[in-house]
Amino acid sequence: MNALDLLAEDHQRLMKLLDEVEHSSTEKQLRLHRRTNLLNTIIIMSSAHQAIQEKYFWPLVRTALPDGKRIAETAIEHEYSTKRLLDEVRTTKPGQADYAQLVDQLLRDLRAHVDYEQDTVWPRVRKFVDESTLQAVGAKMQAAKTTAPTRPHPNIPPQPLLWRSLGACVAALDRARDALNGRREHTAGR
Repeated sequence: MNALDLLAEDHQRLMKLLDEVEHSSTEKQLRLHRRTNLLNTIIIMSSAHQAIQEKYFWPLVRTALPDGKRIAETAIEHEYSTKRLLDEVRTTKPGQADYAQLVDQLLRDLRAHVDYEQDTVWPRVRKFVDESTLQAVGAKMQAAKTTAPTRPHPNIPPQPLLWRSLGACVAALDRARDALNGRREHTAGR
């Protein structure tokens, strides 16, 4: 699968989850539990998605597009901001004063970032990157998804070489924490 097709599948799944969160109510305990599970799934999925982009996709954009450095840096800034929000939502309890605002901001930021990638980045990638390169990068991204982090790590700089060396350790720690606290069921289907 080529890199853009893989990212498009992630985006479609993410948008569906965002819609479900927006349409869920926090009034009843069962709905609150469902919404919390949906947000947990979004956190896991977004963390993995951003990690594989930092490791493979943004380096491709930087080198293949004439204005790739600027485009990649803008996207990485969006992702860094989103990582901080993902982490805040992850560590804030439903019912706390700012929880609803954090969730609303996260949903808006994720939608804006998806729009930026699909409307600004992808057309340029299609113009400047050949299919065989997209296939090769897509294969690397698909393989990396299975071992990507399941939590946001806003304190790790978004540098590909750093993620290549630390990424496996960070992901292994995330998965161990997931196993200990029962979070594993939300990683299915990544």
